[in-house]
Order: sequence, then structure tokens, then C-alpha cells
Amino acid sequence: AYRLRQALSKSDSGRAGTETGGIRKGPMRQNWADFILKQRKEQGIFNVVSETLGAHSLLLLAHEVSPADLPEEMQNLIAAFQGSFTRYTLVLNYHNYSYKEVLSRLLPSTITVPSGYEIVGHIAHFNLLDQHWPHRFLIGEVCLDKCPCIKTVVAKLGAVSNKFRTFDMEVIAGQPLTQVTLKEHGLQLQFDFQKVYWNSRMSAERGRVAAKCGPGEVVLDLCCGVGAFALLCARKGCLVIANDLNPDAVLFAQRNAELNKLNVTTLCMNARDLLHCAFHGELDMLDSLGLLLCDTSKSSKSSRSSKPSKIHVVFNLPELALDILCDEVHRAIPPHVQSGKIQEAEIHRENRARDEANEMKNAKKVRNVQESNEADDVRNMKCDMNGMGNITISSSMARSEGNLSVYCYTFASSRSEVLEHLKLLLPHLPEVHTAKIRHVRLVSPSKAMFCVEFD
Repeated sequence: AYRLRQALSKSDSGRAGTETGGIRKGPMRQNWADFILKQRKEQGIFNVVSETLGAHSLLLLAHEVSPADLPEEMQNLIAAFQGSFTRYTLVLNYHNYSYKEVLSRLLPSTITVPSGYEIVGHIAHFNLLDQHWPHRFLIGEVCLDKCPCIKTVVAKLGAVSNKFRTFDMEVIAGQPLTQVTLKEHGLQLQFDFQKVYWNSRMSAERGRVAAKCGPGEVVLDLCCGVGAFALLCARKGCLVIANDLNPDAVLFAQRNAELNKLNVTTLCMNARDLLHCAFHGELDMLDSLGLLLCDTSKSSKSSRSSKPSKIHVVFNLPELALDILCDEVHRAIPPHVQSGKIQEAEIHRENRARDEANEMKNAKKVRNVQESNEADDVRNMKCDMNGMGNITISSSMARSEGNLSVYCYTFASSRSEVLEHLKLLLPHLPEVHTAKIRHVRLVSPSKAMFCVEFD
């Protein structure tokens, strides 16, 4: 049976050379593997059986496949091996079924199997729907059985509502241990999942933003959590300030810096206050207080005496960050400049209204009014072909041109919703820097996370 399976595989590989335009030539148009029982070694399911058959062994066909279903080429190959067909009963038990297969049999037919759960170290974290809640302990036990790396299964109790973004949880299976150890981008992180905010789904985003930061540049992480992003930047040689309002998060960020032998300055203060310092060029003030760039290397004096080439400000507080950011931008603009910008905005709106009227007259020749309005909105908001919105911000955010980048996260249903919100928060926008609105991830069917990038 092993040699037959190998011969079938080689036969199928040989036919690959006869394919033209994605269509196989010859009588056997399907892959031989379509007719053979699919192996799942991790669940103890194999398609060759030989334990009790002496010198003979069996190659098992897939469920509900009969000898008459086999292509002629496959039947000829079986005959060449002097093979024949017989019936065989394969007995499967609980251990041979996957998590989804088990729950699809155990849960009521009207209830879907919860498939979306987050793995944090040895913890599986479920955000269960109301229909799943009465069956949570069953779901937890099956998850524990089918995932060898999982030792604890927890379910979220209610929404994230406190200022530290933590949530109540219930252990629905396994050991009540919430202190975890995990690796991300080669960094080892330790923290208590019950005491801090953590989201594994932001791993790729942390790596993407960290790739924009270079050696000697300052990174200000306003809501650092346990320090995952801050440590990535520190490993690249950045001068990092990691801040969080949650004292437990700051403590774990410090420990993780020590664990990975990296230098990160940690603060525990309100993100708005720290953002105010950054926008008003007061990072040197933090430095003079001994809070910034605690570098003990030989180059620390020169690093501290010279201005950094660039400052990156990361603000991952989606519920509030965009409002706080825009409020600080507004505060950073002097009153006399604001007055001038308001006048500029009024002139801009009048010119825009006149241009829109003229453009709509011309557009009616080739498109309807609705298409024209959408095109004007895209053009006036300077959206590029990828749907990345362009907005300008005050030069007060950066005392030197090109020296400040801000990454601000927010929740919305679409990029256009983010743009409209920005228009309300900053009605007068000088054209100095460009902001890009980038989709980060889908939070729910009707809500997504976006990153507004100001350079």
C-alpha cells in the first residue's frame, strides 16, 4: 500500500507536465489524492493500514468513494500492483476529531462553533456570543483537549470599559494562571494577562511601524502596554520613551526591557499631558528632568546634547486618541494664526463651492450627479488611488520640518468616516504636512481600526 501510494503520487506529478492552460489532458483529470482518505497525523488518522493484516496492507479510499468512482488510469495502476478491493471499517473516536468537528457534534444544531479566539502564551481567550455562553465550559474543555499548547481558557466578561483597557474574565477550563510568557518578533515578553491590555492581532502592525524608526531617532509610545512596540524600536537603536497610565503595564514594560537587555525609559502618566510636551517641543524638558534617554553608553552624552533626527509619536488608544490628538493640534496653533487660518478656510470653502459648481456642470456631460459628488469629495480630500486620505496639520507639531511623525489609531466603519471626523475636529487645516488614513484590521463586521499617520 505504501508503494502504491508513492506510485500514484509520481503518476500525478508526471501528469503535471501535460497540463496546458490549467486544464489536464488525458483520462485522469482529478488528483489521485481526491480519492484517498486524507491523513491527519496529529489526530491519529492514516490512509495506510497494516497492523493486523500480516504481509498485506490497505490503502484506504476516501469516505463514500467506491471502486467504480476511480479513474481508469488509477485502476490500471492498482491492478499492476496486483491490488484488489475489500471493505474496511475505520473506527474513529473523540481523539480523532478536531476542535471544530467535536463541537459541531456536541453543540445544538442552531449554534455555530466559536472559531475566533486569541492565543496569548498558554491562554486561549474567547469573546463569546450570548448563544455560546450557556455552553462556555464545554467549549473551554474541548479547546483545552484539542490544543496541546493551551493550559488555560478564559472568556471575557463584558466590554473593555475602564481607563486601563483591561476587562473581567472567567476561567472556563484549565488552570487559573494568567501570568504568561510569549515571544513576538524575537522578543520575550512576560505579563499578567488579567492586569494589562494586550492584543496579539496587533503584532504585524507593531512590526510595520517599528520598521519606519531608525537608530538615534526618538520614539514616544503614549500607550505602551507591556512594551512590545517600544522594545522593537529600542532593539533598532532608537531612544525610547514608553508611557502608560496603567502602573502594572509600566512595571511589566520595565521587566521586559531588563529581560531582553534593552534600554527603555518608562513613564506612568496621562497620555494627553505627554502628547502636549511632544507637540510643544518640550522633550528636552523631560530630558533635563532625567526622564528621557537614560543611556549609560559612551555615546550617551553626545546623543543627549544633539537633537534627534526624528521623533515618532505612537498613540494607540482608538477610543479617544484622535480626539485628543486633534485637540492638542488646535491648542498648538497660536490664536492669531488660528484667526488667519479661519479666514483662509472661509476663502477656501468659497473657492471650493464655486469650483464644485463649475465641475458639476461639466461632469453632467459624462456622468450623473451622484458620481460627480463622489469624485469631487475624493479630489478635494486628496485621496490617492489606494484610498489613503490626505489631511494637513499644523507646523506647530514639529518645530523643525520633517522631524515629527505621529501614528494615531481610531475605530470607524470606513476611511470616509475617519475623514469626516477629522474635518469636524480640525475645520481649518493649513497645507504643511500630509496625513494618511490606513486600514489596520477588522474589529467586527461593522467596525475597523485605522491608523492616521501625520508626517
